[in-house]
Amino acid sequence: MKKYIIFNSIYLVLIVSIVLLGSGIIKLTTECKFYELFYSTRTYMIILFSIIPTIGYIISKILKYKKEIQVIYYVIIPLIPIYIMFSLIESEKEKLFKTNKHIVTKGIVVKKDRYPRTAYLKIAYFSNLGKGTFTKDIKPKYFKKINIGDTILVRYDIKCTYLIGIFKLFPTKVELEQCKNDCYLMDGILTPIKIE
Repeated sequence: MKKYIIFNSIYLVLIVSIVLLGSGIIKLTTECKFYELFYSTRTYMIILFSIIPTIGYIISKILKYKKEIQVIYYVIIPLIPIYIMFSLIESEKEKLFKTNKHIVTKGIVVKKDRYPRTAYLKIAYFSNLGKGTFTKDIKPKYFKKINIGDTILVRYDIKCTYLIGIFKLFPTKVELEQCKNDCYLMDGILTPIKIE
């Protein structure tokens, strides 16, 4: 019995640690490096998706659980922390968006995909300070309303272009005109950047 408590406690501590590290709440690097790693490397995502199930599998084997219980350890249980981790990543990113100064620029939807419970957009943006592409999930209810080629407003951190997201999925003509040469965003207020 003591063996089960010890190994299950280890599993729980490892899960919590991985969630805190994987979501960026506990930082081993700068925020910008964390988001660069998160958004630009598939390796990071593969590690996040595989480490908790692997640990669950090893612990369920050590404890010699029945096959049905082992499946819970390496399939069912890992889904919960992975969902929590990605929710925390978005939450942390939103906190940074509220406190840091950002650039708002135009973005073009270049691709869209839909899965049973989520939808994704691939967006290209062209700013006076840089350009790039990123993929962002959206609520499925918006999937049919947005088309490839639509213009949206994108926001990114002045110091870190990896800290990027959608500012407005359906901007008004006034907002698009206001940010045609980029805008600063601070405290929810858009200020056009004057080009000299």
